[in-house]
Amino acid sequence: MTAGFAGRARAAAFAGLLVLAGVGASAGAQDFTPAEPPGPSVSAAALLERGLPAAGAFRLEALTTSWLGVPGLVTRGVCTSVAVRSVRVAAGVAQTGEAPTGWLATGVALGAVGNGFGAGVRAVARRELDAGLEPGDREAVEAGGGAWLRAAAGVCVWARAPQLVTAGAAPPLSRALATGVSVERDGIGGWFERESPARAGEESGTDTAGIWLCLDPARIWIEGRGQPPRAGFGLMLAGIAVRAIGHPRLGDTITLSVAWPAHRAPP
Repeated sequence: MTAGFAGRARAAAFAGLLVLAGVGASAGAQDFTPAEPPGPSVSAAALLERGLPAAGAFRLEALTTSWLGVPGLVTRGVCTSVAVRSVRVAAGVAQTGEAPTGWLATGVALGAVGNGFGAGVRAVARRELDAGLEPGDREAVEAGGGAWLRAAAGVCVWARAPQLVTAGAAPPLSRALATGVSVERDGIGGWFERESPARAGEESGTDTAGIWLCLDPARIWIEGRGQPPRAGFGLMLAGIAVRAIGHPRLGDTITLSVAWPAHRAPP
């Protein structure tokens, strides 16, 4: 029992660093963080993380996120997606940290895309790497999904709730309902997304906003988010994407992804 308690304490401290730092779910602080702005995407990682599919074909991605510049606090993953007409399926595996404080995650997602709309469901199973935990304390499952609609030419609105159902050990971060909108015209666009508090009575809700510029085949953007106020930027070029978000007290959170074939995002 002592070993199990110590393992849970280490895991809680590991995830708690992210919570106290304020990276939150709106920063994508989970297992398949895509290196691109929020909203629907052909990215396999985005479908696994957000449940917001976009039209696309086969795709293979490798990704890594370094959280807050903390040594050892790194997520590494690989995922893929395929499309059969309007249906998209994605799967991936990722590991965050090392034993005994890290965890291994396996994700699956299913989505459908029509003319100007899309919807998807996603599920992630996690297993703590601390062998000292009791078997029932090592596993966890979460499931949810999202949907989007092309409201007008160049205008997209969406909602996502990736943790509608949870079971087993608590997830590394709680993720509530988030709604957003993006607007694009002539290669210039922007977005705004609002995530509700993870629990009633909390002040953990987060706003994020940004603007992007498309210079085919590259896309660059800058963004800002609250709680605490932070700024970041991103770049996508030929299947390689990088996204960096600063922190006023800690280090930067940097996500790097390499994908084949390349795509232009957001769609």
